[in-house]
Amino acid sequence: MVTPEHHVAVVDHLVQHSHPVRRIWSVRIRLTVFLLFGGVSGTLVAWMWARPDLVAKLHEPSFTIGLLALALATGCAALLALRSAVPGRGPSHLESALTLLLVGAAAFSIGIRFLLDTDATASRLLDAGWPCALRTLAFAVPPWSVLLIAIRRGAPVHVTSAGAYAGAAALLLATTALRAACRDDDPSHWLIWHFAVVITGTALSTALATTWLRRWRHD
Repeated sequence: MVTPEHHVAVVDHLVQHSHPVRRIWSVRIRLTVFLLFGGVSGTLVAWMWARPDLVAKLHEPSFTIGLLALALATGCAALLALRSAVPGRGPSHLESALTLLLVGAAAFSIGIRFLLDTDATASRLLDAGWPCALRTLAFAVPPWSVLLIAIRRGAPVHVTSAGAYAGAAALLLATTALRAACRDDDPSHWLIWHFAVVITGTALSTALATTWLRRWRHD
């Protein structure tokens, strides 16, 4: 059987333009590195701006459950972001629902006070909490960048999912750290100036990361 000339030309072109690459780390290793990075940076944020009553707050079930739910949601979102860069291992609907459920549990643990004490919180719906919103976005930039670099080193097929989960993981990490640092426990403050920022920031991350990842994929 004679090999067509165009086939030989294509193979020769691929061989000439190929170069050795380092083997990419597994999803488990990259997730561990991200969680270690997130744990160190989150601990630094919580330590530098720690609320004075943090130890006492940790004895409150609703506070601790909400903090743990945020931490678990961060890990799940980071895992799904990294898996989006592996062909054939994109996130399933069940895994996405689990991440949303954890975020909802964290929001509920804070917002339940709003249901029990509406009069006390309704007057503060428009309190100036923009510094917390800016801190959330600023603290999310480093882990977001780390995740995008890790995703880029893979083969991101589901670039939109990767961008969305990378943004959610970074913003949830920042929110987890600020939960231990922010001194305002008012539910309206948290629902507007923290959780709403996670939603809008994730949408922004999806748009930016999708554009960048597609550009990297075609370079």
